Amino acid sequence: MTNSEANAFRKRTRLHILILVFAVGLVWSFGIFGEFVWIDRVEILEAGYRVTSWNDFQAIWSTSLDAYLERDFGNFESNGGYLRPIYALCISLDWWIWGGNPLPYKIHNIFWHGWVVIGLYFLGRQIFLRRNNGDQISFASTLLFAIHPCGVHSVTWISGRKDTMCAAFCVTALLILANLISRKVPIIKIPAACGLATMVFALGIFSKELAFVTPIFATVLVWYRFDPAKTQEDHFDAIQHGPRFCLGAMWILAVLGFGYRKIVLGGTGLNAENPFDSVLQWLVNSGNLIFHFIGVVLVPVDPTIVDRWPTETVNDPLAVSCAIGVVALLIFAWIMVWYRKPLGIGLAWFFIWLVPATGVISLNHVYAERYLYPASWGLILAAVYLSDCVARKFKSPIPLTAPIFAISILWCSWTIIAIGKWNSEDRLFSHALDQDEHYVEGLMYFGSQAMQNHDPLKAIEFLQKANESLLDDKFQSYGSKQVLFNNLGQASLDLHDYGSAKNWFEKLLQVRPNNALTMIQLAKANQALSDYQQSERYYLAAFKLNPGFEDAVIGLSSLYLESGRYIDCIELLIPWLAQHPENHQARVNAGSAMILRGEFELAVQQFSKAVDLDPDDAGSLAKLAWCHFELLDLEKGNRRIDQAKQIQPDNPTVKFVLEKYSRQ
Repeated sequence: MTNSEANAFRKRTRLHILILVFAVGLVWSFGIFGEFVWIDRVEILEAGYRVTSWNDFQAIWSTSLDAYLERDFGNFESNGGYLRPIYALCISLDWWIWGGNPLPYKIHNIFWHGWVVIGLYFLGRQIFLRRNNGDQISFASTLLFAIHPCGVHSVTWISGRKDTMCAAFCVTALLILANLISRKVPIIKIPAACGLATMVFALGIFSKELAFVTPIFATVLVWYRFDPAKTQEDHFDAIQHGPRFCLGAMWILAVLGFGYRKIVLGGTGLNAENPFDSVLQWLVNSGNLIFHFIGVVLVPVDPTIVDRWPTETVNDPLAVSCAIGVVALLIFAWIMVWYRKPLGIGLAWFFIWLVPATGVISLNHVYAERYLYPASWGLILAAVYLSDCVARKFKSPIPLTAPIFAISILWCSWTIIAIGKWNSEDRLFSHALDQDEHYVEGLMYFGSQAMQNHDPLKAIEFLQKANESLLDDKFQSYGSKQVLFNNLGQASLDLHDYGSAKNWFEKLLQVRPNNALTMIQLAKANQALSDYQQSERYYLAAFKLNPGFEDAVIGLSSLYLESGRYIDCIELLIPWLAQHPENHQARVNAGSAMILRGEFELAVQQFSKAVDLDPDDAGSLAKLAWCHFELLDLEKGNRRIDQAKQIQPDNPTVKFVLEKYSRQ
């Protein structure tokens, strides 16, 4: 390459990067003013996957995401699960800086997407290193990926950051590997390069489990680039030593990563049920799914979060034809890779990154379009390369950039429209249910909204429909049974249908045994049915799982009050209050038990502290007045009851005390 050609190449590179950065910023800025939606509320706002203490920092490295969510409610039993501590640290850092403002989180997501886009552009150039217009093919493919609607899930949705982080780290590791192949690297620098590649690969693994497929593509890349017939002699040492050590280190790290998961989580799986009974059924379903994904990438009209997928049977000729077609496409991709053709590399990227989404690994979401991030880039790369080959074959006078920019404008429009649906949860799930009225998580969301709006009947209508959809064997679908059974039980409690509430909470206990919160919910249902023995059993089980759990102590003490076991109530609360002196309700329950035992002097101490903790609690003021009246301190009694009347004259305790002592 002459100096003038090199300068032109550098200028074109700078222009490509500028356009890519501009496109990413322009398109995805339409989503920065949305809300926290969906899992954002649990993982971020409710600290479900945020680090809030040193104990939490240790826990994110040694417990699964589900176990971490349940960390305050007992022991979560699992043999695997999601382990994403780097993602947890990232959102925790955002929370520490920005708090509950979603705007900076969304801007941060765009940064990660931009990192992926620039990384893929340079990786594409490595793939097309020996082609004259390889940088233009890489640019065109990456531009289409940068603004593709299937990125909405991962870029606009804050909790989708795990996808972009994983991709960013893995693409960086692959870039380092590719550079070791294409450049003459001194032996002394190879360990540093291998160490850096391994480190960023490790960050990818601990951002999302999808990163484990990276060594597979790395192997394909080394095979593709290490073509002895086209390799210069002076690159021999670099090719022999650098890539070999780097690839070996990545495979070793992948094995160690699985081993680490086995040790700390008790298993290497993702803690979900396998949706297919046989290999043949899996092949038929995955074939249909891959053809669907190909259509979504090439004609991205209306991306969706719906993950409900029909279970195809081996008796369906169309489904079997799709499966045969996918097998043929895989064989074709393998042949292209074997003969070191760029088309094969693009297809290999697409298929390798889609491996977890096809049911090979047991996932909660077997079908989810967000698995196309970053898989879609490979298919786009293959399509652009194939188009360029056809154009060259027929000597088309139209430059490659012309149709690419036309498609880009169209895809930008679709992406911006799709982004608008993520501005709020109502809009997001309404659109999802318009696409599929049986979408489980959408039905569960509106059930939860109905409960918040104090409409339990409407809530049960949505939640029962969600339960029916989950039980439909003709479709694969995901919905958290924990959330579903919990909400059905709570809605039944609100309707005073305690028998149904007990039934739902018993089902919930089967899903998450050894959970203190579930125990308490069952205890409340049994208490409402006056089954005090069973209620006490569940409260005690919850207290044993977590002695510091406030709901367990308050619930059990309330049960003792209701069933007339005042001494048990006092003996439970007094030691606990020594450790938790600021708990208002515990003070009230302890004081109430002392009143009912006639221990008014002791009750005064409890209610005085309760009033200090909540000066506007009319009930505590009235009970304090009650104690003073019984101790014949009329001045204090009258002052306290007057305060209670001013705060809440209709309070039942205030009325009771006024009536009781006005008669006397």
